[in-house]
Amino acid sequence: MGSDQARNQLRRQIWSTSIMLNPPTLWITINPCDLHNPIAQVFAGEHIHLDHFESMLGPSKEKRAQNVAADPYAAAKFFHFMIQTTLETLFGAKAGTQRMQCTNGIFGQVTAYFGMVESQAWATLHLHLLLWLLNAPSMSEMEILLKQEQFQKRVTDFISANIRAYLPGMESADSISTIPNEVAVAYSRPPNPNAHHYDNLITDMERRVARTKNLHTCTPR
Repeated sequence: MGSDQARNQLRRQIWSTSIMLNPPTLWITINPCDLHNPIAQVFAGEHIHLDHFESMLGPSKEKRAQNVAADPYAAAKFFHFMIQTTLETLFGAKAGTQRMQCTNGIFGQVTAYFGMVESQAWATLHLHLLLWLLNAPSMSEMEILLKQEQFQKRVTDFISANIRAYLPGMESADSISTIPNEVAVAYSRPPNPNAHHYDNLITDMERRVARTKNLHTCTPR
C-alpha cells in the first residue's frame, strides 16, 4: 500500500473504467469534520441523543477535540460512516460484495465510482472520488451544450435547487473580512430539508445561532 506499484495499479483501474464508460463525470473531495461533529462524539463514547440534539449542552470544543485525538479508531469509524452514508443517500450508490446497486441520486444514476482515502497533515481522513454518471454527455458534447442558453438555464436551476450557502455579510470584501470565525459550525443539527416549512426553520436556526454568538461575545458591565 502506497508503493509505486500500488499507485500504478490504481491508475490502470481508472483508465480501464474510462475506456469502458468514457472519462469520469465528476471529481469530488469529501472532507468530513470529525473534530466538531456530534456523530463522531457518539462513536467516541459520548452519550448524545441525536434526535433531540442541543449543541449548547456540550461537550465543549476542547473536549470534542480531545475525544477524537484520544480515539483514532472512533474517528475512522465516523469517517467510514459518513462516506458510506453520503454515497448511499446523496449519490444512490451502494456497494455490495459482488456488484454495486444504484438508484437515482442528486446527480442522476451512478454507473461507477472510484475513491481513494488520504490523510491530512494532522491525520484526519478525506476522500478523493471519481463518479461516472449514466448517460452523461461526453466532453465534446458538454462543450456544445454549455453554449446553449436553454442548457445554461438548466444548470443554474439545478444549482439553485440543490446548493445552499448561508454566509451573512457578503455585501463587500470589507464586510466579509469582519465575519467572525466560527470553527465549530459543524456541531449542530440542521432542519430536515424535506420539512414542509424548511425555509422558515433554517432561518430561525440561523437567527438563534446569531443571538447565541452575540451573548457569548458581549462584555458585562
